[in-house]
Amino acid sequence: MFLLEVNLVINYDLPVKHTAEYTHKPEPNYEVYLHRVGRVGRFGRKGAVFNLICGERDENLMEKIEKHFGTRVTEVQQRNDDDYKRALKEAGLLQ
Repeated sequence: MFLLEVNLVINYDLPVKHTAEYTHKPEPNYEVYLHRVGRVGRFGRKGAVFNLICGERDENLMEKIEKHFGTRVTEVQQRNDDDYKRALKEAGLLQ
């Protein structure tokens, strides 16, 4: 059996449940989110996840995800290479 090693996941969009109220009040799809982020750092390996947050809708979804899983996701404040490199170093993916 071949196991692919994944050390970085980038969520370009947060997974949502597609319901009748989707356009007015989107709810995160926690199972899909966990499946995505669960691909990294398996079997004791290092890994990182970046969630690209664009606007209030995504901020609200991310808050719900954090609350659901009882964790705080570290935010990369700026949008420059040094901040992302620092985050990757903290995750053990860069030296």
